[in-house]
Amino acid sequence: MEHWLRDLQQAASTLLRRRGFAALTVLVMALGLGASTAMFSVVHGVLFRPLPLPAPERLIDVGWTWQEWRVGMDDAQFRAFAEGASEFSGIAARTRATYTLSAASGSERLAALHVSAGYFDVLGAGPVVGRGIGTAEDRAGAERVVVVSRSLAHRLFGGSDDLAGRTISLDGQLHSLIGILPAGFADSSGVDLYLPLAPVAPSIGQGTNYQVLARLAQDSTLPEAQQAFEALAARLWPERAASRLSIELMPYGAVMVREARAPLTLLSFAIALVLAVACANVANLLTVRAADRRREIALRSVLGASSARVQRLLLAEGLAIAGVGCLVGLGIAHLMVEALLRLRPEGLPRAEAVAVDLRAYGFSVLLALALGALTSLPAMLQSRRANVGAQLKSGATGAAAGGGERLRGALVVGQVALAMVVSVGAGLLASTFDHLIDVDPGFDPAGKVAAQFWTSGTRHRSSAEIAAVADALRARTQALPGARSAAVVAAGLPLERGGNFGVSASGPDPDSFVSTDFRAISPGFFATLGAPLLRGREFDDRDGATSGRVVIVNQAFVRAHLANHDPLGHILHAADDRWEIIAVAGDLRSSPSEDVPPTVYLPIAQTPVDTLQIFEGWFPMNLVVAGSGPEGALTEGITQVFRDVDAELPLGRTLPMAVVHAQSVAEQRFRMQLMLAFAGFALLLAAIGIYGVLSHIVGRRVREIGIELALGAHPGRLVARLLAKGLRPVLIGLALGLGAALYLSRFLEGFLFGVAPLSAPVYLGVAVVLAASAGLAALLPALRAARVAPMVALRQE
Repeated sequence: MEHWLRDLQQAASTLLRRRGFAALTVLVMALGLGASTAMFSVVHGVLFRPLPLPAPERLIDVGWTWQEWRVGMDDAQFRAFAEGASEFSGIAARTRATYTLSAASGSERLAALHVSAGYFDVLGAGPVVGRGIGTAEDRAGAERVVVVSRSLAHRLFGGSDDLAGRTISLDGQLHSLIGILPAGFADSSGVDLYLPLAPVAPSIGQGTNYQVLARLAQDSTLPEAQQAFEALAARLWPERAASRLSIELMPYGAVMVREARAPLTLLSFAIALVLAVACANVANLLTVRAADRRREIALRSVLGASSARVQRLLLAEGLAIAGVGCLVGLGIAHLMVEALLRLRPEGLPRAEAVAVDLRAYGFSVLLALALGALTSLPAMLQSRRANVGAQLKSGATGAAAGGGERLRGALVVGQVALAMVVSVGAGLLASTFDHLIDVDPGFDPAGKVAAQFWTSGTRHRSSAEIAAVADALRARTQALPGARSAAVVAAGLPLERGGNFGVSASGPDPDSFVSTDFRAISPGFFATLGAPLLRGREFDDRDGATSGRVVIVNQAFVRAHLANHDPLGHILHAADDRWEIIAVAGDLRSSPSEDVPPTVYLPIAQTPVDTLQIFEGWFPMNLVVAGSGPEGALTEGITQVFRDVDAELPLGRTLPMAVVHAQSVAEQRFRMQLMLAFAGFALLLAAIGIYGVLSHIVGRRVREIGIELALGAHPGRLVARLLAKGLRPVLIGLALGLGAALYLSRFLEGFLFGVAPLSAPVYLGVAVVLAASAGLAALLPALRAARVAPMVALRQE
């Protein structure tokens, strides 16, 4: 240990004498370690950090799987599984909803979970004040009760934990407060309200959207439970197997993050490649440093230093650089994690668990030690092969240095190849994002805003009353300065996932019904959006609650279900009624990256009120306004309109439709931005490596270059020769990187849209950018060599 401490002290002293070299290597190492530690923190926090619940590995999600989709369970299925769940110590269900909370400060819309009795027991965590929901509350006709989050309780009641006589008004009905959850309660739902499940089973999604959670018994295993539930499903619902629906039990933590796993794996792979480029770069710089010290090393050997002593000194330098790089890298990791959390798209699961903690520190230290040893290895191997006599006589110019140059050239080849792979991935994702942005959403988002609101839980209890609210909002909004038109839409905006509806185009036979996208709209919807109405007319005052049922369908619906019919006048069957198609609308996209689904549009006044308000549990209604003035002024006016029409209507966010459009591609933008940053970093590191290698070649051959110039060599030909020497490893690296990218790009196919994994323009563009960057990095030392004064060069040694 004493020898190591002395070697590290000497290494630090040596590096301090070469501050420029030390700063560059530390910076490269710190960036690689910082980026890797930041990505480790994100991946560990999202994918691997245990849930803050007792024995989280025994908490199981029970659900149907169709292809790769997780399908909700209905009430009857849940009850059947609960009765036969001997492999579990407890089983519970939950389903999402939203409620309007009325308080002295006004109305607001809050997310909620309806949960079955024993839900908190299954989680192993529950209220710290009061109690959870039991069988007495989880039955039809029971007293209305609610459990609330700590933050909501604090907001409503201050710091008081006294539950006696506490009630809150949800959707206009009083609910007794029976429990308060601890701060930071972690069931991944992020809701403030928990209510019993049974009373809403017939209404919330008709009891078909349950997520079922269970806790394995101590003497049971997941495979045993899976086998038992498969047998139960086959006995009770044999038709589900024919429809390719299978029961699947998965750890709850894995279900929470299943959609985030693939993107995070992709980004982790990209970071690993960038780290490899950084590692090769530091190794290259250390071999250059070792080559500059070859006389010193040779002299140490002559004076009695053993080979092991020399190797240990070189290793100590690598470890010293890695150690300082680790300290700087941890600071970079903190900054990067903060930036990543700010840039992350909505819906990243477990974002609250992401932090640069002690585990991340340990990862960074271990990685730094490994990289310190790994980056020192090439210099150590080079020193072992050195000819001591030749080094002392001539400084190892020419042939003696050849082996080192070949080693450094090989490291450049590796850097360029890795940079090519990362850059191709970034190019493909950037091309995907460009295609998504260019996708026609079916309307022009510019100059339009959308304001969220909810009618459930208010005094408006019928479709006619909700339609009257929509008409009043439209009329008052259109009178605002700068507003041109307005419309109301329920069950989701364009560019957002919407509601679904059972429709038959061929008759009332139940077997002919298919699920289509659904929106309920007011008159003026298509005109406000600037969306085309291809045939027929928009809804108007003729389409009231007592009028004949009418519907508008989109082109995708016609293509899918009415290809051989004239759609106008055709009768559809839905919601126990007959609906006449009066128009065909252009296709409005629900997602830029997916095909337009068949969609039906119903007048708000004719849509069953239960359907309208059930969908409000997932999608707020929206007032969409097309304006010609500043969006800020329009937003203020819209807020006042809601106050004037009905001050009790809870108002949510008001967003420009351009922001809604941007949010629809937020996940793809996030991936693209990170990959482009990684690719830029890899490109910069590769350029530094090329510059370092050629600079060293020029520096070691100053005398040789001076002789050539003195003998009449043309500077231009000298530059060309040095440039060719510097670009030779680059071209080899590009070729190897191209092959690797061609192979690896197929794994990107699921992330791409509108661009093939083997897109020639992307590969060509990346190759040109890399070659140009490498050429510039090689040109600078070549030009410096051509300006060498012959007499100065001859006097150098």
